[in-house]
Amino acid sequence: MKAYSTSIEELGNLSLFTDYAKQEGIAIGERQGKKRGIAIGEKRGMKIGIAEGIERGRLESKIEMIIRLYQSNIPASKIADIAEMTAAQVQDILRRNGLL
Repeated sequence: MKAYSTSIEELGNLSLFTDYAKQEGIAIGERQGKKRGIAIGEKRGMKIGIAEGIERGRLESKIEMIIRLYQSNIPASKIADIAEMTAAQVQDILRRNGLL
């Protein structure tokens, strides 16, 4: 009988070990998933940030060009054609920069 009770006790210990192993496996999976999610988010964030930075740089260059053209006595309507903007947009830029 003693052999029988020992194997039941061993099965109980195995069951506890299995539950622990499952929980540990879940915890490891969650940590790895979180790390992967963060890495993906950072990569997407960097792409968006780079795209926004490039767009901002283009806009700033365009504004500088508009200002230089206006200071060279080119009419705002002509500048609008060159910059592919409306005359109102060009005038707004010039106003914001104290030139109108």
